[in-house]
Amino acid sequence: MMNTIQELFQIHPQQMLRIGDYDAVYDGYYLYVIVQVSENEKDELPERHEITKFLRGSGVRFVPAFFPAKDGSFVQQWDKGYFLLLFLDQWKNTPFKSLPKSLANFHLKGMSFQSEIKSLKRLGDWHQLWEGKITQLKSFWEQVVTNRPANEFERLFVESFPYFAGLTENAIQYFVDTRMDVQPGIYDIGTVTHEQFTNETWSGEIIWRNPFDWVIDHISRDLAEWTRAYYLEYNRLNYIPYIQSFFQQYEEKMPLSPFAWRLIYSRLILPTHYFSAVESYFFSTKRLSNKRMIQYFRRILDNVDDYELFLKRFFEITGVPTRSGQIPQLDWLKNK
Repeated sequence: MMNTIQELFQIHPQQMLRIGDYDAVYDGYYLYVIVQVSENEKDELPERHEITKFLRGSGVRFVPAFFPAKDGSFVQQWDKGYFLLLFLDQWKNTPFKSLPKSLANFHLKGMSFQSEIKSLKRLGDWHQLWEGKITQLKSFWEQVVTNRPANEFERLFVESFPYFAGLTENAIQYFVDTRMDVQPGIYDIGTVTHEQFTNETWSGEIIWRNPFDWVIDHISRDLAEWTRAYYLEYNRLNYIPYIQSFFQQYEEKMPLSPFAWRLIYSRLILPTHYFSAVESYFFSTKRLSNKRMIQYFRRILDNVDDYELFLKRFFEITGVPTRSGQIPQLDWLKNK
């Protein structure tokens, strides 16, 4: 691979290393991250390139540049398919002093991005995406019910799906009501966000901002997904102070409006962790449920009551006043 890169890109790599999920080469001065590109991702590349150029030009650190090959194009072919290089001239070796403040600053920079985006745009489309997701899972469920469960995973899926489908309908309704009932604030616009932001997104021995993580969406996407991931990992511990601190630090840089809080809540209601577990099974080639997969799925199902309690207490935990009527809770949660 190093010989291929040297020939195609006219650089002289000295070392190959691993950065998270990616291979990379180092030439003694800079890092070049190797990104394999599928046919589906090719259409998104011009938009990712535009966002990358904008952020680098705006002074956002640790953002790579798309690196052209000697023929002037970014995407090259080799025996395993297509790939490109991301040129990384700045990276970080120690954790951010304040992850929430760094995220808020990143969001603020991204709000100035003006180019038209289609493939990576998620802003305002949540309910349609969620409806598509639950329709797809319902077809899986109907298929398994008709054919009868083939294993333990499918049995658990058949039993649990109606509940999570109902939860999804709640999330969709809450989102739609928010857009109809609440006036957005000055920061409630599109910005550069992540498919799924967690503590691991900007972590590791080499910390950088990966353009292939990005979508254009509302800030609430990253805040909700970070909260969900943190809760799911640490719910058996005292997770409350850290979640409180995260939102307090974020709001020191960017206050959250009632509109933003409601979007965060609608996304937390949505059981994306359940979706991911089911999809990892049904999208696998052989649909084999291993012991680890079943254990993880059981953990999600066993945690239902605790997650409902978390949703009930979320605004209390984060110190958000709900009595004004602008931020309602789900009625059925009030009796939990």
